[in-house]
Amino acid sequence: MGPFTIYDEVHSDFGPLPREFANVEDAIGELRRRAAVPWNREPNRAPCTSWRKCKRRWVLLGESAASWKEPIWIEVSAAGVHWAEEIQLRGVE
Repeated sequence: MGPFTIYDEVHSDFGPLPREFANVEDAIGELRRRAAVPWNREPNRAPCTSWRKCKRRWVLLGESAASWKEPIWIEVSAAGVHWAEEIQLRGVE
């Protein structure tokens, strides 16, 4: 696992490539890219059989993640995209 990894905590799944990033800016950039992809398309389409009613919750993992006030994540579902407050505070949404 690289310094930063994106992980779907709902499905215990690392999802498609790319999933490892050298720095937090690149990882957040990938979260932004995934936020722009419709919920029913890869990589956001949930891998379960009930994917139409499910969601992805992409969480940013890494060595420095333990020092963050809140985890960095986005949630993608049919209801839309919800960003973690920490990302909004960083001004990267």
